[in-house]
Amino acid sequence: MSTVIFAPDHKGMKVSASGVLERRSGTGLHYMRCEMHKHLEVVATKYYAGETAIVDEFFQLYCLGEEARKAAKAKAAQDEQKGGVS
Repeated sequence: MSTVIFAPDHKGMKVSASGVLERRSGTGLHYMRCEMHKHLEVVATKYYAGETAIVDEFFQLYCLGEEARKAAKAKAAQDEQKGGVS
C-alpha cells in the first residue's frame, strides 16, 4: 500500500460536494459550482507539480471521504508508533 500524504486539518468553512453537485437549483448554486471548478483546476495544477497533499485538502474542503480520512490518519499514526509505514 502506498503512503497517504495528508494536508493539515482544514479549519475554515467547508462545502458539501454532494450539495453542490446533486441539487438542481438554489441560491448561490451556480456560484458554488463555478468555485468548485476553479478549485479542481488548482488541484490539478498543484498535483501535477508534485503537491500531492492538495488532493487531501480538496477532499476536506468538500467534505469527501471524511470517515476514510479518519481511518487513514489513525492507521498512519499506528504505523508510525510501530516504527514503519506499510
